[in-house]
Amino acid sequence: MKHSAIVALAMLMASCAAKNNTNQESADEAASANAAELTSTVICRTDDGSQLIWVKDNEGDKKMDRKLFPDASDELISELGFADGVPSSISVFYVENNDEWMLFDAGLGKNMGGKAMTDSVAGLDRSKVKTVFLTHFHLDHIGGMLVDGEKTYPDAKVYVCKNEYDYWMKEADEESSKMQRDVMTKYNDNLVFFNWGDELPGGVKAIEAPGHTPGHTVFQKSNVLIIGDLMHGYDLQKDHPEISCNFDMDKTLAAESRVKILNYAKENNLVMVGMHQPAPAACEK
Repeated sequence: MKHSAIVALAMLMASCAAKNNTNQESADEAASANAAELTSTVICRTDDGSQLIWVKDNEGDKKMDRKLFPDASDELISELGFADGVPSSISVFYVENNDEWMLFDAGLGKNMGGKAMTDSVAGLDRSKVKTVFLTHFHLDHIGGMLVDGEKTYPDAKVYVCKNEYDYWMKEADEESSKMQRDVMTKYNDNLVFFNWGDELPGGVKAIEAPGHTPGHTVFQKSNVLIIGDLMHGYDLQKDHPEISCNFDMDKTLAAESRVKILNYAKENNLVMVGMHQPAPAACEK
């Protein structure tokens, strides 16, 4: 795939930087030449040789309202300088797998103002996306699965956690889950169900991380964890994983999942990328 809009990160994680010095120089040149079109960013090359690309789905800077974290004290928020909001983003991630591409979540979709699945993301050819992994079924993660009511990725296999699917299709109120039902119905013939702990195509592992939603899943690809909505305000929650966001359906369980995944990442020296991480959308723990 050609990338006419690739930016090199100014702050590559230490685990990736050593492997990407040459790529960094090339990407710097591309960034200088294409400053007006920058929409996608090569984060790093994983230990198994895959290229990880971050695409920001929102325009400009995004912050999560301080009120979304009611368990955080005013003193802590003031100390961290987050009175006007916690830095965040809406993001998706592509992984190069030979000449085909794997996509982790699909963003808001153009009908909701999302940018990641539109033609403005130069060089990211949607026709090459043959595998989609969904961390969970909230709008800003599956909205991009449809364009004008039709499948964005008609030829892709779509991997979904059975727990997540069963909740939205069988337990959630029909009116409040209409979007989820519409997307899953359209992709009915494309769906592949998995359970936590399963080894999925492309060397991807599904890791249990419920709480935000009943089937919320973290994916591991080599030395990288794609953590979905494990954290909505990384700079706040990385050191205070007990603080949940109002978007978490089960705050207690979400906090337990955060502690578990943060410890797992640290113990195994893994890079974390998340759908609401602030730019550059990746960090080490």
